[in-house]
Order: sequence, then C-alpha cells, then structure tokens
Amino acid sequence: SNDALAGIFVRRQIEAVAPRCSVAVLSVVADPNVPLDGFRIDAAEELGVYTVRVRFGSSQSAYAPDQAASRHHIQAARAGLEQVLRDWGRADLCHVHVLPHPGPIALEMRARFATPYVVSEHWSGYFRADGRYAASPNRTLTEQVVAKASGVATVSNALRDAMCGHGLASTYRVVPNVVPPRPEVAALASDATGLRLLCVARLDDGEKNLSGLLQALAMLSPARQAGIRLDIVGGGPDRQRLEQIRCDLGLEERVRFHGERPNSEIGGWSDRAHMIVCNSWFETFSISTAEALVHGRPVIATDCGGPADYLDPAWALIVPPGDVEALARALDRAPDAFPRLAHAAEQSFDGRRFRSEAVGAQLLDLYETALHGERDRVVTTRIGTVA
Repeated sequence: SNDALAGIFVRRQIEAVAPRCSVAVLSVVADPNVPLDGFRIDAAEELGVYTVRVRFGSSQSAYAPDQAASRHHIQAARAGLEQVLRDWGRADLCHVHVLPHPGPIALEMRARFATPYVVSEHWSGYFRADGRYAASPNRTLTEQVVAKASGVATVSNALRDAMCGHGLASTYRVVPNVVPPRPEVAALASDATGLRLLCVARLDDGEKNLSGLLQALAMLSPARQAGIRLDIVGGGPDRQRLEQIRCDLGLEERVRFHGERPNSEIGGWSDRAHMIVCNSWFETFSISTAEALVHGRPVIATDCGGPADYLDPAWALIVPPGDVEALARALDRAPDAFPRLAHAAEQSFDGRRFRSEAVGAQLLDLYETALHGERDRVVTTRIGTVA
C-alpha cells in the first residue's frame, strides 16, 4: 500500500514478539508499478527479522479485504512461501494478520506440514455500521480460516463481538495494538493560544465522518470558534470534498489540512495539540486516540467501538457517532474542560497495557496455547508471519 500509516500495527506486533521468537515475515501486496502478469520477490533481513516481500502486478495498490483475491495474488503468495521455506525453513507456528487474503497460505502450511496458525484481526469491515464483510465474496474463505485457527486475537472487545455476530466461532482473545510510550509528557509550546485540536485520520468520510466534525465546529458561536484551531493530518479520497465543505462553512481560518505525514511525525503533532478528536462512525481500536492519551493529551471521541476499551469521562469527552449537535456541545465545553481532562490524562491514564512488552506477552501466551507447550518452549519457536 502507498499509505504511510498502513501496516504499522502489524509491524509493531511483529516487533513485540521478535525478541522471544525466531520470526520470518511474508508480506504480499499489490503494486501498480509491477507488470500485471508478473511479481517481484525481495528477501532481506529487516531489523533482525527475515522478511520476504512479494509485490504482484495489479491496477490497485490498497489492500481490500472485501474483494476476492485474484489467482495471480495467490500464485505470488505461494511463490513467496517457497522462498521462505528454501531460505529460512519451516515455521512451528504461522501468525496471520488481517483476513482473508493471507488465509490460503496458513491453510496450505497446515495441510502440508500440520503447522498450527493463529489470526490477528484489525479490519473494521465486520462492524454492522461498516457492512463490507456482509457483502464480501470472501465470507466462505474467512469462515474456513477462522474455524481451523488455533486462536483469534482481536484488537478490541468491539471487534471480537462483531466477528462473533457473523457466526465466526473461535477461541478469541483481545490483544490491543502496540502504542510506544513517550519518555515524558511533552509540555505545550509557550506560544500556544486558544485551544488547538488535532485529528489524525484517513480522509474517508464514510468511516471518519470528518464532514460531521466540520459541521459541529461551524455550529459554535463566533466567539468560541475564534479560540479554536483544528489541524487535520492524513490523506485520502475525500480531501477535495472536505476542503470544499470547510470553505462553504467559512472555516478556512480555523481548519487546516496538512495531508499525509510520516508516522514518525505523529507524536510531534500530538505534542503541539491540546486535544485529539476522533469523530469516526466506527473504529476497531483507533491508534491516534490511544497515542494521544499515552502522550498525555485528552480526547474528544465518539463511542465508536474499539476506543470504548480505554476511554473514560475522566480524560475524554465522549459523544454518540453521527450526533453533530452532541459533538458541537463537546467542542463548546472543551476549552473550559481541558485543564481537568489533561490532568486526568497525565496522572491517571495507564498506557502500560499498550506497550510492546505487554502486547508481546499476550501474543506469546496465544502461541503457547496453539502449540500446547510451556513458556520456555516459546523462546525457540519459529514464527511465520503472513500479512
């Protein structure tokens, strides 16, 4: 994918277990720069992890779990698997990220070598409000992969419940995304004036409801608007339409679109903001919301699924998804509520459960269950990761 933030959650889970396991990664992605009937395989050590990247020709670059995998995709994935087997060897366990397209590789390893596998799921398509899984041609494949998995990890209780709601029966565990800690909570710049809000999101209005956020901001009184600035970081298909909505609402001086930025910059954007806003219709976890709290910044967020696992009125203004008037009231309250919310976020929010060590320990427990072994056996386990 060309999305700078895509796959960061997968990479962080791999890094969480790599200190305790020998890990090989097989990544298969569409690439419009590769001939449609070809694929390219690159194998290298990346940060100590043997990684095989297979790029196959396609007119699309984004991973779409609701679209059927092409025969060419499957051929490319199998070629990548053979590369892993030749250069790295067989895995004791396969860890599959984001169904369904990596599923056939896990099923093949299980059939050929009796290799057990576990699944980590992050996709929002299972939510009723999203609806993509219900209309997907991949339902049968997903059902087969989940049914034969030794365990399924979801990044939130809401995602687990959504999958169960589709009859996807398995042994589930909730394993959150990794959110790196900050050495210390960064103080706001001394020249910060008014209330500076930040929204980090893909500009897909059908998921993130950024138009609703702009409408809510426009509902504030001129005096309240004058004290608020909103920075929107992210790229996506609806940027032009959203910029037009900003102009139609007269918010050019209050709202700035900054486009897609590298993940390494997001922490700096959080440091410069007072509060982070998430107005999504649905979220499996919401990395940006969790990162804000780990960085000591309170949030304004919708009750949109995954964030419910860690949101609390002590450090968040929580509103129903799609309720523009409720969001406007929260924005109106935010300047006065900020000192109390910020103090709670800094003093009371415990982000240790999101650290790499904590997430890694939960994944190791999942591996142990799949292997029917003891903890000391995991130290030498070879994990094949398919994403």
